[in-house]
Amino acid sequence: MGRRLPAYSLQVKELRRHLGLTQKDLAAKLGIAKKIVADWEQGAQEPSARRYVELAKMAERDQALWFLGRLGLDRPFLAGLLGDSKMRRSA
Repeated sequence: MGRRLPAYSLQVKELRRHLGLTQKDLAAKLGIAKKIVADWEQGAQEPSARRYVELAKMAERDQALWFLGRLGLDRPFLAGLLGDSKMRRSA
């Protein structure tokens, strides 16, 4: 039986596919090697904090929250980053 992939690897792959990008395309947008994107998707290497923010900026709201949440940021701060006043009030 295969090993279970970390959640971040599945999220990166889901975002990439949602955006209609290949690993090479996503790597080019981020200015990194294709191998790094492949490593993220295979669970071999987790994105850095900087890369999580860059990925969040490409994602839709819910996915952006997931990526930014990986950084351990609290909801009001995340809301500020995303300009989400509803989220700020509920925090």
